[in-house]
Amino acid sequence: MFNIVKMEKGLSKFILPAILFLYGCKNNDKPFVDNSPSGFDHTLKNMNEAIGTTPDEDSLYLIRGSFYLENEKFEEAVLDFMQAWKLDSTHPEALHKLSDTYLAYFKSYEALQILIKATEKFPNSAPTMRHLAKLQLILKQYDEGFKTLEKARNIGEGMPETAFLTGIYFKEIGDTARAINSLQEAIEGDADIEDAWIILGQLQEAKGNSIAKRYYETALQRNPSNKQALMAKANFLAKNNDLLSALRIFRKLQSIEPENADPFFNAGLILLDVDSIEQASSQFDQAISLNPLLIEGQFYCGLSAEWLGDNQKARKHYQLALRLAPDYKEAKDGLLRLNK
Repeated sequence: MFNIVKMEKGLSKFILPAILFLYGCKNNDKPFVDNSPSGFDHTLKNMNEAIGTTPDEDSLYLIRGSFYLENEKFEEAVLDFMQAWKLDSTHPEALHKLSDTYLAYFKSYEALQILIKATEKFPNSAPTMRHLAKLQLILKQYDEGFKTLEKARNIGEGMPETAFLTGIYFKEIGDTARAINSLQEAIEGDADIEDAWIILGQLQEAKGNSIAKRYYETALQRNPSNKQALMAKANFLAKNNDLLSALRIFRKLQSIEPENADPFFNAGLILLDVDSIEQASSQFDQAISLNPLLIEGQFYCGLSAEWLGDNQKARKHYQLALRLAPDYKEAKDGLLRLNK
């Protein structure tokens, strides 16, 4: 099953981004914002008019700053969050947002200093402690982060969130047993922390425990469209040779996220394994059209073309794979076969 192993590479990529930037803001709670060019201008116009009418309302600057941040207008976002803080310095949210903006702006030092100052000004704010701990996790400042989490735990507010983040820390330093214990504590306190279920499933799967599937399914019971849970379950099924069930999930992911190359690539791998070579080739073509830099996608486009007898196409994609990864042995071997 050499193909299926390839699928597992991206299984855990989502963990840090999910918990660091999306946790606490579930997708179904987020308002729809039209980010098309015309939608951006229209939304911004409305926000500007609201601020013009009530220029001393700090929450309006937080809203517009968040809109700027979402649209990568970092300098504008910084100015709005600074203004929000100037208008009301009794709450830490503006500092949280300001730190997030500097981090997105590749200014991690500034982001860290802002949150350190925030914890000094708001020593009894567990959300501020957790925000700092998330940043320390990104920066791999594990010792400092554990100390920050201990402060959050001592404050007591939002214990499931603190336990969840503690579990991520333990996972990152390789302490699986403590990671599982902390994540179990998190879901016992709040069963709707979907990422905790998924990561618990991953940890159990790494130990060879079939209970992993149940964790993925529990996450999906709470949100049937959770892309990370769907991907994790599909990879688990593929690894355990339930290829058709895995394929159905990858098809679902294609409909949920049609701009993502991975579900097409993974579906192609399964179709290749069940000897549906023409269908596999079509999936690989779609994957590299979405992500031409997908090295393995280029290789498998070549391999499926070779198996279908289209040597010209096969040679093209083997060569593209080698341009992206000059030491790619399988692509070199493919060219050698074609040149015989």
